[in-house]
Amino acid sequence: MQVFMKELNQRFTIILFSHNFLKIHYALNIALTAKSSGKKTTVFFAGYSCQILVKNKGWKYLDKT
Repeated sequence: MQVFMKELNQRFTIILFSHNFLKIHYALNIALTAKSSGKKTTVFFAGYSCQILVKNKGWKYLDKT
């Protein structure tokens, strides 16, 4: 049995808008997994999730529950 695979030009996009640390952490892990499997990956930070991008430990202000 032969399997023929066609390479598709697929993109993987994650939109983050939560201020929950665990949700952001898991979303970033999923994005890294997609990237390592060869997919073009984009992570878009919106709303409360932008707090993690603050230079001086912005992740401290996220909800950790």
